[in-house]
Order: sequence, then structure tokens, then C-alpha cells
Amino acid sequence: MKSIIAFGASSSSTSINQQLAVWSANQLEGVEIKVVDLNDFEMPIYAMDKEIAAGVPELAKTFKKLVDDADGILISFAEHNGSYSAAFKNI
Repeated sequence: MKSIIAFGASSSSTSINQQLAVWSANQLEGVEIKVVDLNDFEMPIYAMDKEIAAGVPELAKTFKKLVDDADGILISFAEHNGSYSAAFKNI
């Protein structure tokens, strides 16, 4: 069975983007759906110096594995000041 990860690209607990991603994923048939919450993968603001000193954060590695293992990704993007949310940019 194909697997899909779905999430709203927002860190808001009341995100309509998260709700839309979950609703949209549930419209798909014949796939296993894993709903992801970006709040579970909170990242420090990226900086090369931090990466050199401490390496890639474990939560980033975990998120990457979720993406790598999925057959598809469904994202509902949140617009924030004409761009993506900071939570999505960091992940």
C-alpha cells in the first residue's frame, strides 16, 4: 500500500492549513496516511556554525526519514508575510 504524509506548513495549534491537509489526505483512497504536525519537529533557526558545532538536529533527521519513506507528500502551505511560515522554512 502506498503511504502519504500530510501536514499543514504552520505551527499554529488552530491552523486551517493543518485541517485542510488532513481533510484532503482523507479524500484519497487506497493509501496509508500519516499526519505530521510541524510542532513535533521544532527546529532551531538554521545556522552553519550551529551545524558545525552540534551537527544536524535529530528531529531534522527523523523528519527527513518520514519524507524519504513516504510515497507522496501532501502539504497545505500557510502564507506568512508573502512567504512560507518560519516553521516550514526551518524544517
